[in-house]
Amino acid sequence: MIWKERTLGFVATIAIIGSDTDSSGVMNSIIRFIPFYKVIVRGLTLFMFVYVIFKVYELYKSKKIKKEFIVFYFVPLLFTSATVVLVNLFRGEGIILSLSELIWLGTPFFFLWVFGSRNFDSEKSFIRLLVIQASISIIVLILGPITREINGATYSYILGGDIWENLGPIIVQAKISFGNFDKQSLDVMKFAQFHNPNSLGVYATAFISTGTYLLIKSKPKMTSVLVALFLTLIGIITWFNSLTRGPIFMIGLVFIAISMRLIFCLKTRSKVIVLVCFFLVSFIFREKVFEILNHFFLNLGNISILSRLDGYAYAFEAIFSNPFFGLPIDFQNPVPHILPLKIMTYYGVIAGISLSIPFIHITQHTLKRFSRELSKMSPLNSLYPTLLVSIVLGTMLTNGVVVYVLFWIMLAESVASLDLVWSNIEALKKKVE
Repeated sequence: MIWKERTLGFVATIAIIGSDTDSSGVMNSIIRFIPFYKVIVRGLTLFMFVYVIFKVYELYKSKKIKKEFIVFYFVPLLFTSATVVLVNLFRGEGIILSLSELIWLGTPFFFLWVFGSRNFDSEKSFIRLLVIQASISIIVLILGPITREINGATYSYILGGDIWENLGPIIVQAKISFGNFDKQSLDVMKFAQFHNPNSLGVYATAFISTGTYLLIKSKPKMTSVLVALFLTLIGIITWFNSLTRGPIFMIGLVFIAISMRLIFCLKTRSKVIVLVCFFLVSFIFREKVFEILNHFFLNLGNISILSRLDGYAYAFEAIFSNPFFGLPIDFQNPVPHILPLKIMTYYGVIAGISLSIPFIHITQHTLKRFSRELSKMSPLNSLYPTLLVSIVLGTMLTNGVVVYVLFWIMLAESVASLDLVWSNIEALKKKVE
């Protein structure tokens, strides 16, 4: 995979065996045998990042890349990346820690994936990556203690202090949960190979979205159907073992919009029948409905809300005290969970605004295209990038970046799928079989 598809394969391989967030358990297990493994992975990533930056600029000068991509994605993300490194160097963090912080932000993976989409079918590569990650995730969850060496929870409790010393082994051994909406339960605080439950949750929503997309895509082959069913099933199981809210809520809004549009097109009698069935089913399963609503629409006393409010308060305090460079990262203080706000807190307002530009642009472009196609009852062409953007926004607004490889791959895949990069449209045609 890495040899055949070059940068796409490289990024996918990092996600599977070399990321602090997307494959924490696997990576830390490898480090036991190759002590400098993390240094090697990060060094290769940064080398390829610099190489791709120059190649993208050359392609732009030869008019093979759209100016829109350069203005709204290339320049803002490159500026933010440079700011992160330079501010850390100015604070005396040293070159290794400064560049490591850039890896934790994850922007290099966006550039690498976009560049790879020019010559290869990036959608197929993305789906293959999800299938591999889904397979590892379900194996880790089912086998539990047997796979503790590659379970992200193992390394989280080793590194996480007194509380995790007690909780870690319990979580690794906990049974698989299904239908439980109690996020504080240890049975649903699963990690799989990732570094926290929300990382598993983001991947779970990607599994569900991709599986659903493949199922409803026109004229699928049997292999596509099997892949679709596998990803959807594993996505549902893994989501119930993480219960992450933001991404699943956002993709839910997309499917609600499609459902409402379909109902709107029905005749009056059919509309009444559908509504009656909806309220009848809701009444029969009202207890479960209340559980779902309580899970997504939290009261202000919930610890999840309170911790985020504390993070936002600290963010504004940091921004007002030093708007141009922010304050150094100190995990003794609450962490802002909104990505641009986090960058403003640690690296200044200008860096945070710069980082926001790509997300604002992709949101506007996606909504415009999806709404136009939905009004014509043909939303399939833009459905997949819309779902990916929804996951990105849900993650960005509730957790920041919890899977720094997948997060930027999804943004890059959305940008490429919506024809926002390459001047040669033919190079962007997707034929997933």
